[in-house]
Amino acid sequence: MSKKRTTKDFEGFEELPYVDTKGNLTSGYGFNLDDPSIRSQLSKDYLAAIGGDTTKSPIMTKKMADPIFKNLYDNSIAEAKKFIGKDYDNTDEDAIEVTTDLFYNMGNTKLKKFTGYQKAIKAKDYDRAAEELKWYNPDKKKRLTGYWTDTKSRAKQHYKALKAIKAKILENELIKQLGGE
Repeated sequence: MSKKRTTKDFEGFEELPYVDTKGNLTSGYGFNLDDPSIRSQLSKDYLAAIGGDTTKSPIMTKKMADPIFKNLYDNSIAEAKKFIGKDYDNTDEDAIEVTTDLFYNMGNTKLKKFTGYQKAIKAKDYDRAAEELKWYNPDKKKRLTGYWTDTKSRAKQHYKALKAIKAKILENELIKQLGGE
């Protein structure tokens, strides 16, 4: 499954604008329609429609949304590369996918507050990275992060993906030791 497909699956697609759980007018693949970087990619007719012009259609088609998604996703990849740093190319692909999706979902400002997650990803301590997404203080495990409580199934899938990396690495090492490919 492609990484872009996974993020699209998490976001879902909505043709009509709706107010999300944070109070943002949203449409397409989770696009915050109040965000200037999104608005700059929308047609004047669409902006008029969501602004109340009843002579225009507020329906966002996938043809309209796909280029916006591509721009946002490509930006998320670039942010993930900066976040992970110089060892990006040697980081597990599932950890990169999770981090890219986190940037798409949270944005730069929120994810950069997850300093424990960043430190764990850079150290390739994927178990700790998973715990950093779940708990405000992973050593005490008393309070779940807002990310965990807000995104529920997405967070759980990220958690499972990060936790599974260690087993995947060990399995690959064992196969190499046994003379396999």
